Amino acid sequence: MDEESLIRLCVGAYSITEITSAKNLLFESISTSTRNVSRRKNKEQKEIEDIISVFKSTDPDKTPIFVARVLDKLPPITFDHIDVTALLKDIIVLKSEVKYLKESSATNEQLDIIKQDLEHMKQSSSPTMRNTNRDLSGNQSGNNSSDFSPHQLSTNKLCVESASSGMTLNTGVQRLSEAPPANAGACAEEQNITTAHASPDVCTTSGIIITEQNKCFSQNFNVKQDMITSNASKNMNKMSMADIVRQGGAWKVNEPDQEWQEFQRRKLRNRQIGVKGKAAVGPDDKFKPAEIKTSLFLSNVHKDTSENDIIQYILSKTKQNISLQKIKMKTEKPYNAYKIIVNRNALDIFLNNENIWPEGVTCRRFRPYRTTVPNGE
Repeated sequence: MDEESLIRLCVGAYSITEITSAKNLLFESISTSTRNVSRRKNKEQKEIEDIISVFKSTDPDKTPIFVARVLDKLPPITFDHIDVTALLKDIIVLKSEVKYLKESSATNEQLDIIKQDLEHMKQSSSPTMRNTNRDLSGNQSGNNSSDFSPHQLSTNKLCVESASSGMTLNTGVQRLSEAPPANAGACAEEQNITTAHASPDVCTTSGIIITEQNKCFSQNFNVKQDMITSNASKNMNKMSMADIVRQGGAWKVNEPDQEWQEFQRRKLRNRQIGVKGKAAVGPDDKFKPAEIKTSLFLSNVHKDTSENDIIQYILSKTKQNISLQKIKMKTEKPYNAYKIIVNRNALDIFLNNENIWPEGVTCRRFRPYRTTVPNGE
């Protein structure tokens, strides 16, 4: 049942006094951070909403179990208090899940059939494995001519056909020279097995088989000699400095193939960088920069120095016309301080050149005092 149906059911079954007393009892029994607020508008509905929210926010283990003493006061639940649409949806979902379980699950009869099949497979596989092992042990101990492998039978057949067709010794050698085997050692071993288990008819071609066997051994020997020679040449190339000195040679230091190269990280290009003009502007030119003013702070000026003296001194040193304002100090100081207003383009002249100011006078950027603004203004 959803919350709306539950609230509607409780509002219709209980009075406002019973709902309020139940809410107070709940808040007294549970320690929660939610406040017990008394409602005014729609009091019954909001009181029940508060009760439901407290139950949701409280740990179920810390919630006491409430028991109804008078069962007659329990409200009867009818279809008027239930959301029929939600109930039908739940029934449809339940039916689909039950149907899926029936289709995907196996019955007891199917499980019994699978168990019987597994038992039959175990019983049928065990004697076969024992007979196979017994046959293998008998083949290894015996020397019967019927124990040939498929490759050995094909080799014997080749020997019989060669003898019946009148193959000579030179023909066999020519065939080997045209198509040498991939592995000489394997060729010699297989032909030895063939001659050991050959029948009397096959032995008529023993001359050809022995010749081929010797050819295989000679090829194997040549391959080993080449490997030994290549390994010796590699060892000569890897001789240490002590071995070369014993043999009277000179140690040569190999020069590096590549020289060191200086690595420079690629500089990031600033797309917003610009150019500052330096062309002289005449008095009659209309295209000229704007005169933006900025302030400087001049301190430690003698008391006898007037404002006109400072303006004339700066004009003679920098050729710049300035404005001057005297700063009033809260406490009396043995010196004066001034605020100078100059062109921003001429800041380098005033701040980066120490020779234009008298010794002891300080000049820096002007920083106004911070005024605290009260809150709410």
